[in-house]
Amino acid sequence: MALSSLKSKSLLLSMLGVVILIVGIVIVVLLMPEPQDTRRQAAVQGGTAKFSISPSQMDLDPEEKKTATVAFSPEGATIAAVSVRLKFPVDSDNPAIEADNLVITTQAAAHFRCNPQSITTVNDETFIDVSCSTSGTNHYTATSFIDLFTFDVIAGEEATKSPVTIAFDAQKTVVTAAITEEERTAPDIAAIPTGSLRVSVEEPPDMTKTTELDYDVSCESDQVTAEAILKEGGNEKGDVKVKFTYNNVTKEDITDEDGVATANLPKAGEDLKLEAIPEGGYPSKSVTVILPTNCPTGNTTPTPTPTASPTAGGTNDTTGAICNASCVVSRDCAGTLTCINGVCRDERCPNDQTCQCASTDPTTGTGDTELPETGFDQTMLMTILGVIFILGGSGLFFTFAPLKTQE
Repeated sequence: MALSSLKSKSLLLSMLGVVILIVGIVIVVLLMPEPQDTRRQAAVQGGTAKFSISPSQMDLDPEEKKTATVAFSPEGATIAAVSVRLKFPVDSDNPAIEADNLVITTQAAAHFRCNPQSITTVNDETFIDVSCSTSGTNHYTATSFIDLFTFDVIAGEEATKSPVTIAFDAQKTVVTAAITEEERTAPDIAAIPTGSLRVSVEEPPDMTKTTELDYDVSCESDQVTAEAILKEGGNEKGDVKVKFTYNNVTKEDITDEDGVATANLPKAGEDLKLEAIPEGGYPSKSVTVILPTNCPTGNTTPTPTPTASPTAGGTNDTTGAICNASCVVSRDCAGTLTCINGVCRDERCPNDQTCQCASTDPTTGTGDTELPETGFDQTMLMTILGVIFILGGSGLFFTFAPLKTQE
């Protein structure tokens, strides 16, 4: 029985140990995600003080300057002093950023005397320190944030490869509570700095100003159209006055939203300089105008030139109207032609519409001589008569040939 009882007790103790082990593991698992605040907690009623910095991000151009602000809240506690330290890394040979111009705000100066205050660099790290305290028993209390001080952040000459972080030093950023009747020393209220300031120095913007100049000219226009385009950093720049000069003529225009200014100037001779002179620091630009060549003059549609028919006298003068053309007086007609009944004709043969005088006697040059007609009717008549004679002769031959044979 004693042995059995001992075994029972051992089994009971073992089971109890297992239960305790399981409960301990559960407690450890539950407590692991909870952050443990090892800082000194508030020794007075009212909670923990808070600090902040704004803005949280700065994007600076090289050598640009912007202002940051540090604020704090005692969260309802009555305090006698406050101290802040900010720090950030710095390259002493070529600092990406610098801090300067530390100023206590007017609101804070009404409640605190802030001394010392300093900006120092030690071992490639810059510190911004501010310590403030109340006067006598005039302690300070509030439940909201109050701006404590400001300082300037100044960018270096070169862009940063990664942001520089200005952060609170938690060990040096504290709030001291006012001494109560029960306490002989003033406890520190645990400060909770929130946020930081990330500063980036960007590449300097391209501020290059450029001027483009072009022109258009054609045979159909009597003007040269000039066009100037202004750009700053590659972007079109509007609302800039541009003066154009060409052949001692000057005209002005203002660039539109696309950076374009235009002017029409009277067309002049070749190889003359066209110049655009913008305001606002934009460079002047000039080009040599080359006018188009082989431009047609007057009517561009070709008109056939009439040629006068040769007259009887051998003249082929084309200064007047040609043969059979309309006329008013004889000088309207070409060569030796005469205006007869409103048309140009040779007066030797006014009825000949070719002015060739084909019916004129070539021996005398005057009068009309009828030439023998060799028309269609005479030829046909002679042909028919010839056929009749041949047929008649053939008939007579075949008629009298047998008679001759009988004899």
